[in-house]
Amino acid sequence: MMKRHRSEYKSVSLQLCCLLAVLVAGELQIGYCQAAPKNPDCWAFIRNGALVVRCFGKVRSTSDLHLEGFAASQDGTLLALKRSGKVRVDKNRSDLVNESKLVDLRTNRVQEIPFYPDELASSCGELIGFDVGTNTSLSVATGAVLPRPPYTTFRCSADGRVTAGYVHSTHTLVIGYPRREIPYRRLSGGPPLAAFDVSQDGKFSAYADDAKLCVLHEGTSPQCVSGEVIDAISISDTGEVLFSRGTGKGCDYRDTWHFTPAKDGVGNDECLAIFRWHIGMNEPELLEPIGRSPQWIQGDPKFLKLWLREHGRLKP
Repeated sequence: MMKRHRSEYKSVSLQLCCLLAVLVAGELQIGYCQAAPKNPDCWAFIRNGALVVRCFGKVRSTSDLHLEGFAASQDGTLLALKRSGKVRVDKNRSDLVNESKLVDLRTNRVQEIPFYPDELASSCGELIGFDVGTNTSLSVATGAVLPRPPYTTFRCSADGRVTAGYVHSTHTLVIGYPRREIPYRRLSGGPPLAAFDVSQDGKFSAYADDAKLCVLHEGTSPQCVSGEVIDAISISDTGEVLFSRGTGKGCDYRDTWHFTPAKDGVGNDECLAIFRWHIGMNEPELLEPIGRSPQWIQGDPKFLKLWLREHGRLKP
C-alpha cells in the first residue's frame, strides 16, 4: 500500500476515586476504586486543510486554509498556523515558500512566523516550532532559539518542571518524572517527527513509535496499546491521548492533507482518522473518521471560539 501520508509529515490531573459500597455476607463493605479519566471537552484537528474545533459538543470549522499543522497556546490567546505555498522559479521548477502565521485571537492581529515550523507544539508554557534545517527548537512568536541541551527537540509541563526530550546523538527519548530513558527512533518516513508529549501539569507523558502508543503516569512503567501512529500526539491533564492513525479503509488523496473516502473503497492510500486512548482502555476509540494532527485545547477556548465565529471562514 502506498504511504502518501508519510511523505510530509481545566481539568486537573484526575486520579478520581469513587466510593464503592458492596454488600458482602450481609455486611456493608466500603472501598474505593479508580475511575477512568474524564474525557476533556475541547479539541481540534485538521480535515482537508481546514481547522475543525470540537468544544462542549459543538463543532466549528474554518474554510480550507491549506493547513499543514497548528498549535493553540495554553492560555488560549494565540493560534499558530503552519502553511506553505509554491513560487515558480522557472518553467521546470517551483520553490516552497513559508506562509505560516501567528494569530492573536483577541485582536485578530496576524503576523508571519519567521521560519518554517516543521513541527508546531503548545508546550512548556509557549508555542514551539522545530526547524529541521537548523535542528533547533524556536519560539514561534520571535524565532529565538529555545535551548534545552542535550535535547534536539522537547516537550514539557507548563512550569517546565517535567521534560520529555529526544537526544539525536543516542536516539534516546528521556521522558517522565522520575526520568526514564527509552531507545527511540521516532516515526519513520519523511522528516523526523516528535511523537511524544507531556501534560500541562506534568503528571502524564506519552510517546508513540511505528508499533505502539504508550502513556506514563508519575513514574509508573509505560502502559501501551499496539498499532501505528501518524503525526504528533497530544496528552491532556487527565491522561487522554489524541492521535491519528490509518483505518485500513481506502481514501482518495489530492495531497497529504486533502483526502476523502474512496468511492470504489480502494483509493490511493488508507484513510487517516482521529482516535483517543487512555490507560485502562482495551482499544483506542474512534472520534473522527477523516482527519489528522489532533490537539487538546487546554486553555480557555473563548477567544478561539470567537475567532472561529467571526473569522473562521476566511479565504486561504
